Amino acid sequence: FSQLHSPREIWDYATALMNKSGILRFQPWVARDVEMFVKTYDIPLNEEYDTIHVRRGDKLEEEARDAVINYWKSQGYTDEDNLPTNYIPFAKYLERYDPNECVAKGVDTIERNVYVATDDPIVVMKEIADASVPESENIIHSNGCHRLTFYFNPTQDTVFHIDESGDDD
Repeated sequence: FSQLHSPREIWDYATALMNKSGILRFQPWVARDVEMFVKTYDIPLNEEYDTIHVRRGDKLEEEARDAVINYWKSQGYTDEDNLPTNYIPFAKYLERYDPNECVAKGVDTIERNVYVATDDPIVVMKEIADASVPESENIIHSNGCHRLTFYFNPTQDTVFHIDESGDDD
């Protein structure tokens, strides 16, 4: 603890201590619901995860539109009203995995669990399958170094959007 310097590192450490010690707890009825929800997952709970938040839907039309436009401009598209998609492709997210990491660590493959948070899991799952030759429905080998196992929430087979009126799309 004494070697932590940034406020974020210190806060993360303090929060982890509070969580581990049980200072922060759910109300009993919330804890019960969370426990039931977690049991619906087919997900290893005692392993580390990378997390990717894939932005889609209304957030990209307003809040993150500039990021989408900048991405497609970097790919050579200049007409902002005629882009290939209105979002950043999932393959771009996967570029964050360094293909030189295996060489640096002296291994052939690095296995990573990846939790994907998105409001459009069906499209993202298709992009994952298209990004590489899949080993299975949720496992791909990426960039010659990483074996990525993807996990989505238990309702991954449905799409849920609420428009501004509160009605389902």
